[in-house]
Amino acid sequence: MNIAWKISTCVLLAFMITFGIVLAIPSSRNFLLNSIAPYSEVYQQQEKENEELQESYINNLILLAETRTSLLNAEFKAISYQNEVGVLQSNLLNTQNNLNLALSQKSSIENTLNDTNRNLADMTQELSNMRVDFDNLNNELNMLIEQESQNIDRINELNMRIEQLSFEMSNLQCIVDSLNIAVITYEDRIFEYERQIMMCNETITNYENEIISLNSQIVELQDTIRDLENLNSALNGDDSYKELVGQVISGTLTDLRATDLDGITEIRAYAFYNCHSLQSVELPETVRVIGAYAFANCNNLSNVILPDSLETIGDRAFMGCASLHTINIPENVYIDSFAFFQSGITEVYVPATASLGVCVFQETPITDIYFADGTTTISMGTFNGCSNIQNIYLPATLRQIEDLGFSTHSTTVNVFFAGTQAQFEQITIGENNSTFTTANVVYNYNY
Repeated sequence: MNIAWKISTCVLLAFMITFGIVLAIPSSRNFLLNSIAPYSEVYQQQEKENEELQESYINNLILLAETRTSLLNAEFKAISYQNEVGVLQSNLLNTQNNLNLALSQKSSIENTLNDTNRNLADMTQELSNMRVDFDNLNNELNMLIEQESQNIDRINELNMRIEQLSFEMSNLQCIVDSLNIAVITYEDRIFEYERQIMMCNETITNYENEIISLNSQIVELQDTIRDLENLNSALNGDDSYKELVGQVISGTLTDLRATDLDGITEIRAYAFYNCHSLQSVELPETVRVIGAYAFANCNNLSNVILPDSLETIGDRAFMGCASLHTINIPENVYIDSFAFFQSGITEVYVPATASLGVCVFQETPITDIYFADGTTTISMGTFNGCSNIQNIYLPATLRQIEDLGFSTHSTTVNVFFAGTQAQFEQITIGENNSTFTTANVVYNYNY
């Protein structure tokens, strides 16, 4: 028993000495720890987080590459439009030169016509004088005939003079006829030049309209380029903002709280574009601007709280947000064109101090619309293509509904107007507002 105990003690002592030597040697210690670490729950959790961060980083790199490609394509398209503008401007210059030439030729013809008219007047006057002389000579001849033969010589002389005058009158009549024909010819040529001038002016107008159109497209492309540059800036911006965007893009963050964005004054263009996992957004009072396409196509975004400090909602900022059914619109905010295009908005209250661009709620399933007292104008296309409208509440201050304001309806719409029927009939309703043609209007409604 003593011997067994001594052997066990020696074995245990040898094991402890060996383990101590292994821990004392750095390489052996690291090898031992690395062999044990994979079985640690903390290690496995850290590995998983590293993989998610790596995937988010790769997604950001892909989005950055796609953005820069879109930027290059937009810049190339802008250059091609500018080249086309140069060609049109060259054509415009040539047409203007042709117009100047036609105007010069018209002026020359008009001067010739004036000279011809003056000659015609002189010839006509001379012919008239000759006719007077002819009549006088005939009268004198008749008198001489009455005085019989003693005046035969005079008669012969007068006959010769009369024949000469008749010949000259005939020649003058031919000249007058030729001048009349020339006048008609010159007038026809002037009419032709005027037609050419009108065609040149039409061509110039067409070129100018095409130039205006192309310049407008260039401006839109430049806006797109700026938006893409903003997105490029967002992807390469400060670490905290980039990390927040990365978490939303990767789907690890579904609810944006005001505290997450505190201190940020602008939600940059395209910042959360196509973030399908995003469900809720609360913006802090520091935010002044929501950029173009900032939350576009976030089809699971169902709750958005906008701050009273908000000044601008950019172009198509909430486009395609199908789960977004209501939205609080702050006072004094400007909402750019198509901001809620094809979103899920079903009810909206529009303050009188809010300013709306065109087609803000186009093609939404909206059913109930409230405009605050003090509203004077409903912008063009605001509810264009909204076929589910049931109730519209309008203040007595309303003066104008622009074209396509309410262009589509599937059933009879109820319009609750705060003023009298006479006031309602004074509202200027633009074209393609068919909702009002069959609407059931309730006057003097207090809402």
